[in-house]
Amino acid sequence: MRPLELRVRNFRSYSGEHVFDFRDRSLVGIVGPIGSGKSSILDGVAFALYGRTPRIGAATKTLINQRATDAGVVLRFVVEGEIWEAARSIRAKGQSKHALYRYEQDDADAEPVEKILMEGEVNDRVVQLLGLDFSAFERSVLLAQGRFAEFLQSRPADRDKVLKGVFGHDRVDRMKLLAKQRHDDAQVALGKLTARLERF
Repeated sequence: MRPLELRVRNFRSYSGEHVFDFRDRSLVGIVGPIGSGKSSILDGVAFALYGRTPRIGAATKTLINQRATDAGVVLRFVVEGEIWEAARSIRAKGQSKHALYRYEQDDADAEPVEKILMEGEVNDRVVQLLGLDFSAFERSVLLAQGRFAEFLQSRPADRDKVLKGVFGHDRVDRMKLLAKQRHDDAQVALGKLTARLERF
């Protein structure tokens, strides 16, 4: 996944509308003094994708800027050449909204060719697209200050799961399982053929 653009509205320390364009950049650094909103940008990415953030979790109403009654985040990103846009909004009173759109091109005027509008379905599709659930995303992509030692000291199985998700090595496990299933099916078929031949 590569982010293209993040738009936030009344989100955490950002009052009003703000746009962060990551296009045509091979390396991005988020720098500034304490309290300037660096963490809010990273929280915006996490919230757009998963509907929660590493520090606040599911208490999403606290993400609304203190001078506002609602907030919104939109993240446009690309996965394997496909353009996606995750949009989430929260209100101090009322229901949140969750949407995931797929576009044929990265154009502000483009119409989506696919829409997913239910929270559970949006969350499931994001996990499918990124190959990481929220926990793995938090432990690898958005590893917070002071958490790297925790990652290194975690159980080998947990580290293995995260690294496989990050580097796409979980596909090797799926291919291994598929190969075993095909081998087992071939063995069963061979056994049946052998039994038939022995009857002649």
